[in-house]
Formats: sequence, structure tokens, C-alpha cells
Amino acid sequence: MFKNILKTTLRILIRNKIYSVINLLGLSIGVTCSLLILIWVWKEVTYDRFHENIKNIFLVQQTMDLGTGEYTTDRSGGAFAGALKEGFPEVKEAVRVTAVGELLLSYYPPINDSSDNQTSLEEMKFIENGVDAADSTIFNVFSFPLLKGDPQSALKEPYSIVLTKEMAEKYFGEEDPMDQIIRINQKYEFKVTGIVDEYPENSTILFDFLVPFSFLAELGRDINRYEGNPYFTFLLLNNPEEYKKLSDQLPDFFSARFDSDIFVVQKLLPFARMRFFGEGRGFYVVLIFSILALLILIIACINFMNLSTARFLTRTKEVGIRKVVGASRRQLIRQFIGETMFMAFLSINIAILAVDIILPSFNKLLGTELTLNLSNPYFLILLILLMLLTGLIAGSYPAFFLSSFKSVDVLKKTMVTGSRGGRLRKVLVVVQFTFTIGFIVATIVTFLQFKYLQTSNIGVNRENIIYLPVSNELGKNYFYLKQELLANPDIISVTSGSHIPVYVDLGEVTWGLKSEDINDLARIILVSYDFLNTFDIKLTEGRFYSPEYPTDTVNKIIVNEAVTSKLELDDPVGKIFYLAEESYTIIGVVENFMSFPVKLGGENLILPFEKVGNYIFIKMKDSNKSVTLNYIEASHEKFNPYYPFIYFHMEDYLDPISDAMDTAGRLIFYFTIFGIFISCLGLFGLSTFMTEQKTKEIGIRKAMGASIRRILLIINAEFLKLVIIAFIISTPLSILLIKVMLKGFSSRIEVGPKLYILTGLFVFVLSFITILYQTLYAATRNPAESLRYE
Repeated sequence: MFKNILKTTLRILIRNKIYSVINLLGLSIGVTCSLLILIWVWKEVTYDRFHENIKNIFLVQQTMDLGTGEYTTDRSGGAFAGALKEGFPEVKEAVRVTAVGELLLSYYPPINDSSDNQTSLEEMKFIENGVDAADSTIFNVFSFPLLKGDPQSALKEPYSIVLTKEMAEKYFGEEDPMDQIIRINQKYEFKVTGIVDEYPENSTILFDFLVPFSFLAELGRDINRYEGNPYFTFLLLNNPEEYKKLSDQLPDFFSARFDSDIFVVQKLLPFARMRFFGEGRGFYVVLIFSILALLILIIACINFMNLSTARFLTRTKEVGIRKVVGASRRQLIRQFIGETMFMAFLSINIAILAVDIILPSFNKLLGTELTLNLSNPYFLILLILLMLLTGLIAGSYPAFFLSSFKSVDVLKKTMVTGSRGGRLRKVLVVVQFTFTIGFIVATIVTFLQFKYLQTSNIGVNRENIIYLPVSNELGKNYFYLKQELLANPDIISVTSGSHIPVYVDLGEVTWGLKSEDINDLARIILVSYDFLNTFDIKLTEGRFYSPEYPTDTVNKIIVNEAVTSKLELDDPVGKIFYLAEESYTIIGVVENFMSFPVKLGGENLILPFEKVGNYIFIKMKDSNKSVTLNYIEASHEKFNPYYPFIYFHMEDYLDPISDAMDTAGRLIFYFTIFGIFISCLGLFGLSTFMTEQKTKEIGIRKAMGASIRRILLIINAEFLKLVIIAFIISTPLSILLIKVMLKGFSSRIEVGPKLYILTGLFVFVLSFITILYQTLYAATRNPAESLRYE
């Protein structure tokens, strides 16, 4: 049976080369796109699965009522872990983990001379972003394999550090890294106590270095408060089935330990579900791209179904003869499904080759390391399921359709074929272009929203501003550096702050007009002099911090309009304001500006004074930028000789949300291009077949005096009206889709009817161009030749 199906399929492929190529090409492109997305989805689904205790690990979450809705964070206060370990016997271990931030790490590599006296080369210095702080219990909870060192004691000593294998090779080469000294920020000396082997990239916790959690206190962070949400807290339970019971007890447990006027509920989330249902809500991203993969596959399968049903006339005689010689309908269905499965098998193999070629570029686009692992049995099962799904979707209707005719009618050529096949083909074309138009609209809106966030007036100027991370030495010399920089006429202003002003964390803090006033969510940026001038932030009342008022550095504060509105202050300047139970005098009010790309509620912004923060911001004139940057570098070298000169442009800054949106937008764009190509490919094939079927009609019309324009109008109208119907159906669906896409952004584009009209016009023109060649060729043929062929 299989041999017969194979022989028949190959014979049909060779006999109908054009349609076979179109079918196979469309199906292969669809499967390639779907396979690329599924490889990424597989990586997301298998996140953190390498941890042996994953079923017993749980994350402490906090859900806060903002008044405008709920906000759930995966972070909690530093005191949570210890309290939970002591308060509940169900908790076997507790560990706090957080990223430390950008640090300068340095090391003196030793060499041996001929007299065996050890000397030192020049100090090696690296700026590292992959430093995490964690409790010593991290190796009891998570399965990060240690090549060297004791997992029980690796992080117990205050100044111990654990490196990954890659970092050990980077710093020490072939030398034994154990007990070597690494300096952090030219101040703290850490002894290497462990080396972590390579672990999977799809891990929620990613690090190059681990330092003790207590080191955060050295950096000025409070690690023993319940309030706030700066750290991840993970629990290892003795029995995972007890987590729901324990989770229900957490709100009462913590309400007895700290007060909050915000309605806060603590709960446990299984670590295995953190990637999907944690703060990042990765489930919805995976769901969207899974649907995208399915839709692209459906578009490709629709092509196959359309062309297969359209060409059934060439096989009706075959169906009739098979039935006459005794073939049952089931056998015919099996034959046609088998042919489609063979095509799906070919397309899967072509897709595997295509994915192998495309994957490096795809990885570069995503900033990840996806692999095509054909030795993975689960992945092979996925490929088989993909082939079966493709074969069944693409071949089911043609198989049932072709096998349904009676042998007598087929052989006498008396069966009616137009109504059933024609209607279905039209419906499938409409569905196909409905999806395609939706893809195009989503791509354009994602692109426009991303550009809007980058270029729109959000209340913060980004142009001609660079920023530098602040090291200890640079912080000490900040005011000297500022004076040196301002001596250059091409430098307009210099300031410092704790955050990039367009991406400020939201946290719970006590603030109000009384010391015992409300705990509420706010964004806090510690700012220095000239912060407003540098970013062109508007001051609506009062004044900003100034060196002319020496007392500004003590108990004075700036707030935004959202805070004064919340407190119902008509004349806020001079009012006493409490922040974390300390009293301040409000000296100014700034206009609300977008301090976070999405709207989470609680858009209150407080700007306390700090002499120097985590970043130095430098605003330059538009001219002589390269010369100015050289001057800044020389000044930096003068006041911070041990720290490499590293700077970034504010215009290029991408917060994590906008960065993810940019990546998603580019992905959707490329897959939309493929979707459009597949749709046009199918339309081209279908128009080619339909013009062949209308050869006699076209010849008669031309013989009766019909013009080429009239013939083109008659033929093209049948296809183009389907595109118009698809546009009418897709428009309300696209409007709904755009509302969902833009709902969370605090600053967003306005999408008017112009976008939908232009998209529909683009698809209409593209469709017309796709079918024009075939219809024009048919319309310009000699009518005698057309009639002779029929």
C-alpha cells in the first residue's frame, strides 16, 4: 500500500511540476516558520527543568492593590527568607537572590621568572554585569553543579566569591582559580571558593559570579527589611503538596510583622511556573507566538488545500477508474491523505535544512542560543506530530472531496463540481488573507509604538546625552569631574542620578503629609543638581535643588504632579512631606513625565536629593561630538584612572520592556513577510489554474469582441473581491487586537482608520500584481489558439 502511494505521489509530482513546486515551496516555508517558533517555544517550556528539586521550589510573590488594578511582583523584602525559615517547619531551606549591578572586577595574574620569584603583570580589569548576590543555601536549593569547592560552605564567608567555569578561564586561564583573590571596585578583596560548571541557558537565575548576600549591606542596601520588594525569595519545601496550605497562611503571617496601607497579599508560586506566570508573564508571549506558528502553518496548508481541490478535475478520471475496479472511499481517502503526508514529509525535511541555515541569524535576532537537536527524542516526536498535523490539515478536505464522487458520474463527466469546491476555495482564500492583514496591522503597530516610545515627547529629553556608570572613585571625585567637564564650552550640563529616568522601579514606601501616613507605591529617583536642566524636565511650581541654597541637601524634596494630586495639595510648595517617616519640605513640583514604559498604576514620583547617584549624565552640544567625547574620556581618566571609560547614549537606551517589544516586533515582521509570500504564492497558483480552466470562456469572449481590459476585470474581480471581504472581516478583529496590544502602555500611539485603509490597499495592490501576470497572459492570447486548446 505504501509503495503504491509513493509511486502515485511521485508520478503526480513529476506530471504537474509547477503546481508541485508551488505546493511544496509554500508548505515548506510555512513549516520552516512554525519550526523556528516551536524551537523557541520548546526552550521556554523547558526553562529551569535541570534543577533536581524543581517540584519542591517555590517563589514568594506579593500582589498589591493599586486602586486602578492589581500589580504582582516576584520580589520581596530582605527579611522574608529568614522569617519563613524560622516560622514554618514545612520550609526546608530559604534563599535570597538578586543581581548586584555593574561592578569593576580586577585581578593581578602572577608569572614565574627563572629564579622562581613570583612577580605580577599589569592588573587585569573587567566591567562585569553578571554578579549576583545569594545566600549560602543557594546550592542546597538549586542544582548549579560545582566543579570545585564545597556547596555547603562556598558562600558562607563574608568575602567569598564563586565563578562560573567560563569566568574562571577568562580570569585565570589554565591556572587553578581556587583561593585566588579578585578585587571588586578596587576596594573589596574576595577569595575564590568555588567554580560552577556550565548550566543550561534557559535558566531564570543567570550569573557569572556569586557573592554572599551580606555584601549588599557593604554597598548600602538594606537586607533586613520587610518593606519594599528588591529581592527574589525562594523556598525549598519538604513536601510540595503543602504549598497551597502554606501559601494561604502567608498574608496573616506577614501582617503581624509589618504594616502596609496598600492591600498586599503574599503567596507562593511553583518555581516551575515562574517563567510563565511570574512578573514577566511569559505564558502570554509563548501563547501568542504559538498561535502565530499555527496560523502560518494554517496559511500554508490552506494553499495546499486550495490548489489540491482546484486541480481535482485532472484526477476525476483516476478516481472513477479506481472506484470501478473496486476501490472503496476509505481506500481513496487513505491514498490522498498518504500523498499529502508524503508532501508534508518532504516539507519537514526541507524545513530542517532551512532552519539549520537560518538558525544562526535567528539566534542573533533574539539574542539567544537555540539549537536544532535532532537527537532529542521529545523533539523528534514534535517533528512527527508537526508532520501529521500538517498532513491532516492540508490533505483532509481534498481527500474527502475527491473521494466523494460517484464513479458513473465521474466517467460520464456529469458530476457538478463547481459549487462545493468553489465555495470552499473562496472561504479559504478569505481566511488566509484575513490572517495576513492581521499580521501586517500588528507588525506596523508594534513598529510605530516602539518608535513612538523612542522619539516621542515623554517629558524627558534624550538627545545628545551620554551616561556613565559611577564607581567608588568616580563618586568621590564627581564634583571635580563636573567642574572639569563644564569648563568645555561644548558641554551644556552635567548631573547625576540613581536611575535612568525613563525606567524607574516601582516600590512600596511610606509617604504623605504625616509621619504615620499611607504606605503607597511610588517611583523614586535620587537626583543631583542640574537634573532637570539636563533632561529638560518641566518645573511647574517652586524651584529645583541649587548650590545657591546650601540647605537644599538636607530635608528638602521635589515631587511630581501625581503626588500633589494624590494628596490634594493646591499650594504644595513649603508643605511638610514625610518620606520613610522622615520630614521634608517640598520646594518644587515637576510635570508628570513617563518614568516607565508601561502603565502599572502608582505613577507617583519622588525626587530626593543625592550628591552623586549610580549614573553621571552629560549633555553635549550637537556639534563636535567626537572631540567632546575625547575630552570627556581624558577627564574621566584623570579622576578615575583605575576604571575603564564606558559610556552609553541615552538615545540608544532600551529598557527591558521596549527591548522585548523591539525583538517581538522584528520577529512578527519577518514572519509576516513569510505569511504574505505564502498567501501570494497560493494566489498565484490558484489564478494560474483558474485561468487555465477559463481558457475557452476567454477565447469566446475575445471572439465576441470583448476588450483585454474587460476580460482582465472579469477574471481579476473574482479574486480581488475575496481580498476585499477579508479586509472587511479583519478590520474589526485588528481593532480589537490593537486595543489589547496597546492597553498597558502609559504613553501610546493613536491608531486611526488610515492605518487599516492603507493596509487593505497594500494587500489589494499586492494581490492584483500577483495575479496580473497570469490573467494578462490569458487575456492577450489569440482567441483561435485558446479555443483550439479547449
